[in-house]
Amino acid sequence: MESISCIILAGGESSRMGEDKGLKLFKSKALVSYSLELAKQMSNIIYICTNNVQYQQFGFPLIPDRIIKKGPLGGLYSGLSASKTDWNLILPCDTPFLESSLLKEMLIQLNDNQIVVPKSENGTIQPLIGFYHQSVIPIVHAHLISDRLKILGLLNEVKTHYVIQNESKRNFFSNINTPEDLQNYEY
Repeated sequence: MESISCIILAGGESSRMGEDKGLKLFKSKALVSYSLELAKQMSNIIYICTNNVQYQQFGFPLIPDRIIKKGPLGGLYSGLSASKTDWNLILPCDTPFLESSLLKEMLIQLNDNQIVVPKSENGTIQPLIGFYHQSVIPIVHAHLISDRLKILGLLNEVKTHYVIQNESKRNFFSNINTPEDLQNYEY
């Protein structure tokens, strides 16, 4: 299997958290640490997409936004553009319950697809957890310059494979967006 890069999206505005959520402590570790631990299980090439230099403390290259104020799609574009590998695992910085078993299940589904992402049995798609091929960069760019910023729109335009997850794995995708989430999930 060719090598892949892991790209952690940590550049959000964290408006609901009030401060950079990837750096918030959850169970005594920075929230982004959970995604970094998963990334290390999948690859030795890891990037963090962020404009915040405080992420240098984790020891991985930082990728700033190439096009500012474009949300997760802008981070995806910046990360894919900086990557040197054909396939890239995209992970958010705020999903501490995600497990490598799901990522490994997705990895074997790459084949001739361009994107592989999880989808729950009830139809909920998780576009910020997935494998993205470099071939989608021009389409991502076209979406950015026309302000079509929903990643779900991108998934409909390329060869996307959905790995169906049963409801028992629902908490894999729970993310932490607010101080209340931090407190509720802490226990």
